[in-house]
Amino acid sequence: MKITVRSFANIRDTIGSRVVELDLHEKATAWDVLQELVRKHPMLSQILFKDGRLSPSVKIALNSDNIDVTEIEQVVLSEGHQLVLIPPTGGG
Repeated sequence: MKITVRSFANIRDTIGSRVVELDLHEKATAWDVLQELVRKHPMLSQILFKDGRLSPSVKIALNSDNIDVTEIEQVVLSEGHQLVLIPPTGGG
């Protein structure tokens, strides 16, 4: 099945594109998408993960709905879904 991934800022820079299509197995999860992206772009792990777990400062949305990072392994995707990766932002 095909999934669209949209990314911003340093995630986009690391992937090399704002929009990427991935072809994944049926019943793939949002976690599977992250693992595939890291497999293709190893430097991405430094942005997405902290201490071996998904960084709580990374925001992920599925079709405009935020995903709780603690539930990312249970979020099953379907053909045509869009996952959005938003990196941590600084400010003051």
